[in-house]
Amino acid sequence: MSDFPEKDMKEFSFRQMNKLRVSSQPFPDETSSVGRYNLIAVSNIYGITYVGCPTDLKIIQTAEIGKIHHSSTSGDINTIVDSLPMKRVPIPSIHHLSLSCDELTLSVCLTREEGLALLLYDTRAFLSNDPKQPFCKTRLATNKGVIVSDVKWNPANPNVLACLRSDGTLVILEVTDSNSMKMMASFDNTKGTTAICWSPKGKQLVAGRQDGSFAQFTALLQEKKAVPKPDIFGDSKAQVHDILWVSTYVFVVLYDVITDDASQPSLVVVSLPKKDEQRPTTFTNFEEICFGGGEDRDLKYFLHHTDEWGLVVCASSRSMEAAVIGKSLDDKNVWELWNLDDAGRAELPLSTNHDETYPMGMAVDLTSTNQIPIG
Repeated sequence: MSDFPEKDMKEFSFRQMNKLRVSSQPFPDETSSVGRYNLIAVSNIYGITYVGCPTDLKIIQTAEIGKIHHSSTSGDINTIVDSLPMKRVPIPSIHHLSLSCDELTLSVCLTREEGLALLLYDTRAFLSNDPKQPFCKTRLATNKGVIVSDVKWNPANPNVLACLRSDGTLVILEVTDSNSMKMMASFDNTKGTTAICWSPKGKQLVAGRQDGSFAQFTALLQEKKAVPKPDIFGDSKAQVHDILWVSTYVFVVLYDVITDDASQPSLVVVSLPKKDEQRPTTFTNFEEICFGGGEDRDLKYFLHHTDEWGLVVCASSRSMEAAVIGKSLDDKNVWELWNLDDAGRAELPLSTNHDETYPMGMAVDLTSTNQIPIG
């Protein structure tokens, strides 16, 4: 019996669509096992899906994915479809994709001989057949082996983004009118920054740290409030690996808890007291909700919050199955783990060799107008 709230959820489920092959080239072994990659981004405004592949960027009209699924005559969702229409832009060694809040700019992070690079593309250019070139590019690092750990665009300002490097360096960048990038603020790697997320309105940034604490900052990285490592972990070391700012006082935090030379991920909902509340900060520990066995991969949780539905979809870089936590219908301040029916879970398919596969990114598309049969 778990110590966290659970609910058998019948009103929410996932349905698998067809398997779509976007590249015939496999990723190098070091790409699939090392690094906190995010190789997919979806534009819900313009209906476009972007996928990072070993040698290029693929641009897909999202509606085409739905058409293939609904026009499939085989009825076998495990059939691999190779005929997906897509455009190709030659960009090798991509390890992170992200879209600005207006979805007019796609950021592409990649490694080159001269170091870590950040490229910005105008997404409208992908609609034409002309050669695609970035309108802005900058070098984020010259140290070999340094990659981007995360990129978060400001949800209210399409010209501001935060970049966290794998060595712990954090920079806040602004795209200027002259299509160049200006550094607004930065932290060096002595701060121990391990995860970042903007507030829902984009006024502040939260940064998780190696010591298990996290803190809220202004866009110029002036600290406003800090939350120490939770007491629920006792004397064990804990590091913030990923963080999602859900609402003013609520955060979803992935901690990596280290005990006796072993580590265990724990997903925790952190609820801070409101200004007029006389109560301590509460921590709801859902432990490792995405069970998996891919310990040889760097730990990363992909977290997607849908406010209208009151839920967070969680996928782990070490697990082939996603999990969902949601607000209780009886008490909106309580979060529950939703236990989905076996047929309604989101699971990655096995490889052609019948090995487990793990996500290298997650995105949610809300543009579909096709009816989905239930039951």
